[in-house]
Amino acid sequence: MTEERDVQVQIVVAQGIDIPNSRETPKIVGPTLVLAMPLRKTLLSFNVSVLTYGLNLKTSHSVKLSIVEKDEIISTMESKLENIPDFVGGFVFNFSVTNALFKEVGEHRIDFYVDDNKVNTQKFWTVYTGQDD
Repeated sequence: MTEERDVQVQIVVAQGIDIPNSRETPKIVGPTLVLAMPLRKTLLSFNVSVLTYGLNLKTSHSVKLSIVEKDEIISTMESKLENIPDFVGGFVFNFSVTNALFKEVGEHRIDFYVDDNKVNTQKFWTVYTGQDD
């Protein structure tokens, strides 16, 4: 039996994730805090891994990830996590963000929720890499 802990969360933005097979640990590919925008308004796809420790997995949870530009949510993903009896250790949630419409360069944020409670926020940035006319 493990003692109860405050939930610790780390959010990692990356180009992708590599899952060679079901027996190996997934590998985060190209972690970054900056995403390139080839157009001033563009659809971007990337991966968000949320590393957790101290989450009581003996009970079921709902999790939600929101991508926020200024104060507007531009993408949201939600999932249920069923209880995992006798689980000890950390748990990693991987979210594939596909074709999220980014309208602005600059600072953005990712909000991660467990059971409708925001438990962490991660800032990241977009930069314009296209050519000005």
